[in-house]
Amino acid sequence: MYEIKIRFRYNNLNCFFNILINNHYLNISPMSQISMTKGLFCGFLFLFTSSLSAQNTNNLLFHKHHLTCQVGYWSNQIQQKGYTNEQGYFSIRATKGGFVGGVLTINPFQYLGLEVGGNISLQTFGYDVQLTASEFGIDNDFNRVQNIPEIYAEVPLAAVPRFSLNENNWLYARLGLTISWFSPLAINFNLDSHPQDPDKNKELGEVQFRFSADNPYFSALTGFGLQHVTKDKNLIGLSLLTTFGFSNILEGKYMIWDDEVTVNSGTFHSKGNYISLVFSYTFTGAKKLEEEIHQLKIN
Repeated sequence: MYEIKIRFRYNNLNCFFNILINNHYLNISPMSQISMTKGLFCGFLFLFTSSLSAQNTNNLLFHKHHLTCQVGYWSNQIQQKGYTNEQGYFSIRATKGGFVGGVLTINPFQYLGLEVGGNISLQTFGYDVQLTASEFGIDNDFNRVQNIPEIYAEVPLAAVPRFSLNENNWLYARLGLTISWFSPLAINFNLDSHPQDPDKNKELGEVQFRFSADNPYFSALTGFGLQHVTKDKNLIGLSLLTTFGFSNILEGKYMIWDDEVTVNSGTFHSKGNYISLVFSYTFTGAKKLEEEIHQLKIN
């Protein structure tokens, strides 16, 4: 830290002043009124740059704005509603997905950031059907597991309050909204016992998936995480995020038949809710800013 004191003495058209820096005097000889103005400007410039150089590194981490690259791994949950359960087994799978993207954070304050980002995301929806041979009069037990991937665009908007744990670690929360765009998709899956052999084949049911793509979709976004300051004055982070959709992105139904009689049926839907583990790396520009301040101080 620098302790700087300036003492002025004015006599007619000349000005005398001393600068005390850490108990060492810097004496300035008489100056005219014009050169005095220049001297004052230089003195205040020196004060300003010295105060900047004495800032804590944390103040520079969230200076103006920064860019974050992130990768997320998540699990979603599809809700199911069954009508009957007389024969056969059908379940909607809670499957995995993920995303990769970037976030621009604007920092109006050290302890608050405003985020806008863009992600390319993947959610995988699926089902599992199991039918016993004795129940349905077929040669062998029937089992099918089907996964349907859906790739879509996602724009997160969030406020990010931060809390300093110590010099190198920050705890933060994320509160906001996610806007998503899905592509329309409608698929029917026939459950056939022998699809390659028409003579032995028996229709066992049907599964229908439908992404209505009533874009855009909105979800509430919330989460918390921890960021650590690297040697390069950047931030490496790990966080947990959750989303809560306001409308269905997926709707579907299934039917299971036995001798052309429906013995099991139900509907299912998904709002795209997920919980995600996110790894992030943030380029703060703090190290470059420190070097610029240090160079300004030397000059």
